[in-house]
Amino acid sequence: MANREQLSILKKGVIAWNLWRESHPKSRADLIDCELGSAKLNGAHLGKADLHDCRMDAVLLKGADLKHADLGRAHLHGADLCEAHLEGANLSSAHLEGAQLTRAHLDHADLWEADLEGANLEGATLTGADLGGACLERAALRSAELSGACLRMANLEGAGLSGANFEGTLMVGAHVEGADFSAARGLTQEQIDVAIGDPLTRLPAGLRMPDHWAAQPVDLPTQRGTA
Repeated sequence: MANREQLSILKKGVIAWNLWRESHPKSRADLIDCELGSAKLNGAHLGKADLHDCRMDAVLLKGADLKHADLGRAHLHGADLCEAHLEGANLSSAHLEGAQLTRAHLDHADLWEADLEGANLEGATLTGADLGGACLERAALRSAELSGACLRMANLEGAGLSGANFEGTLMVGAHVEGADFSAARGLTQEQIDVAIGDPLTRLPAGLRMPDHWAAQPVDLPTQRGTA
């Protein structure tokens, strides 16, 4: 359960909360399993906060500091996280359907099996992020930075990927049926060959559709850290 005193301060607003954080720099925010739906927390200082299992649908966290915060299994449907700092944050199994994450900073974040269906990640930085098994169906990833990220077994069906950078991205077993890679950057034939696509998948010039895309895909293991 969340620390009642801390939760009470947070509900007073961002100014009161940020002042408390400044005066208690060594105290970790314990907000686990709290209810913050539709709260206005733009610019809040929540770095390293424990927000595990929190219900924050439609919360406003634009530009908030959530570096290394624990948001595992948090409910963030339709949340505004534009330009938020989520470097190193735990968002594994989080619900981010329809969330706004434009220009968000998600470098090395853990998004294992997170649900980002229909989310807007345009211009977001996801360098080294773990998106293994994540749902990115119909997500907007235009100009997103995905270099060194893990997309193993992720679902990118129908995703918009124009200008996204896939240099060194792990694509083993990624579902890219109907995805538009035509203007993506850094993509190699080797990455395409280990992904699962179909004739509707659009590829950059110079890359070809693998023969196995026309066949029934084989289920692959989803354990972390395997190639």
